[in-house]
Amino acid sequence: DRTILGNYQPDYSWGMTNTFSYKGVELSVMVNGVQGAEIMNQNARFLKSFNGDRNAYQYVTNYWKSEADPGNGLINKPRVTQNTGQSLSSSYWVDDGSFVRIKNIRLGYNLPKSVLNPLNISGLKFYVNLENVHVFSDYSNYDPEGSTYQSGALVGFDYGAYPNPFVATAGVSLTFVGINVND
Repeated sequence: DRTILGNYQPDYSWGMTNTFSYKGVELSVMVNGVQGAEIMNQNARFLKSFNGDRNAYQYVTNYWKSEADPGNGLINKPRVTQNTGQSLSSSYWVDDGSFVRIKNIRLGYNLPKSVLNPLNISGLKFYVNLENVHVFSDYSNYDPEGSTYQSGALVGFDYGAYPNPFVATAGVSLTFVGINVND
């Protein structure tokens, strides 16, 4: 029987940004998350089973070995050929896509005006910016936000999409005093 197993669209999305400042030091943190999304993890079709011809997730070692050691009851015995269940869509391939991500951390230092005024500089900030710092999720693949397809019938299917990259940048923001040329 055909059954709807979930929806890639989350029940709700949320985000929060806050900036803290003290004596020229600024710290900005952005956190976002999603609750209630399901992902059809197409990598799991092959990585949640032992076939003898590819890698697998570590937890598939908890397969049925004998009556005395039945494993977790979810993982099939290793086979040389493809499992018949791998060719069919199943709730076994559907993963929870809920997550909490530390999206951005920015730490900066503004030089005091007393140092900048003699140089005709109105602002000088040194900063370090970190993006996609960490994601907290039970999703078994790389990134619950990564989807191979962004539109069409296969949105919500993950065929091993590249995860959101961690990016670290450092920089300097310099602002000069405006010059008034009016008579």
